[in-house]
Amino acid sequence: STKEFLATILSEKYKVAKTPEVTNTDIGIAKYVLKELKSYHEIFVVEMGAYKRGEIKAICDIVKPKIGIITGINQQHLELFGSIGNTQKAKFELIESLPKDGIAIFNGSNKYCLEMAKWTNTRGLKIFTFETAADIKNIRVFPDRIEFIWIDKNKSCLLKINLLGKQAIENVLAAVYV
Repeated sequence: STKEFLATILSEKYKVAKTPEVTNTDIGIAKYVLKELKSYHEIFVVEMGAYKRGEIKAICDIVKPKIGIITGINQQHLELFGSIGNTQKAKFELIESLPKDGIAIFNGSNKYCLEMAKWTNTRGLKIFTFETAADIKNIRVFPDRIEFIWIDKNKSCLLKINLLGKQAIENVLAAVYV
């Protein structure tokens, strides 16, 4: 859902392409790039998935990301990677693939993502962490939308989003940071 939110936000200003639905493997993304990505697209939003280490790096070799978002690491990945540490290393391939002037964004509500943000400090990238509890105030839920105040340093902004449920805020927040 972060991919969808990000593409929607960016399409207000840019010509955006995004990988469709659950296309998140190197083969699927390569096919999309060859068939659908056009020279007029200014931004390409890509969801990256992996079943083993090396797969995210392979995708990065195709798309050359400038911004990377790590939304979360949890127990669901254990079956694929065998440990949280292996999962972190696999997902960190995205951050390792960013250029020196790249931007890394991490979910600060997830302890494993925060740990990865610390690994990133040695790379010289711009690093942002988002944390719903710290960055969001005054959540209001309506039948057709949610509203909340996003606080960034000394600024705040009222966001109105046509989504149902507070659970979407964390993924929206990742997109907002981009």
